[in-house]
Amino acid sequence: MPQPKAYLVLQSEFQLPEGYQDQEYDLGKRRLFKSTLKLPQLYEFLTQQLRKKGYREARKPIISGDRRYSEFAKGGVEISVNAFSHEIGSRVILTYEKN
Repeated sequence: MPQPKAYLVLQSEFQLPEGYQDQEYDLGKRRLFKSTLKLPQLYEFLTQQLRKKGYREARKPIISGDRRYSEFAKGGVEISVNAFSHEIGSRVILTYEKN
């Protein structure tokens, strides 16, 4: 069965963080999950992976006490990392866009 491109990219671009749970995909463009990692550690874990794969930060990040957000781009692909504090540690929404 064919899979949406976003699904494949969001699976291949990221290693799973510690305490990974409750994964779901939304509309074939978003990957949602939770982790037992605290917000700063989870955000850094995900964004480092993108930087190592050649993605550049495409906007100034939004950083607050309970949220971290930024967008990364490479070769016409944009991936946003939107992470929030959660009772188990953190929850995150990764979104894929192809220009």
